[in-house]
Amino acid sequence: FFVSSDTSGPSLSKHWCLFFSAYLSTQEAINLLNVSCSHLVSLLEKGELPHRKVGAHRRVLVSDVLAYKESLLVKRNTALDELTAASQELGMRD
Repeated sequence: FFVSSDTSGPSLSKHWCLFFSAYLSTQEAINLLNVSCSHLVSLLEKGELPHRKVGAHRRVLVSDVLAYKESLLVKRNTALDELTAASQELGMRD
């Protein structure tokens, strides 16, 4: 994807808008999420990650992939916070 390095004027927001409304191939989504092909297909089939079909190929919005990636990060951080709190309650140290 191309995003202009020119940060002046409205062209930057136009490029970002185009970027987030762009579709990725499944391979690009796999690379961005760092998951296996079978895991991505499972996410798509379960509806956890919206997609559309173009012929025989699946396409995923960049914004949906980034939102899913962010939700994973939030879940991981929440679990880590809970684990840290539990270990502190039990008097465990680093």
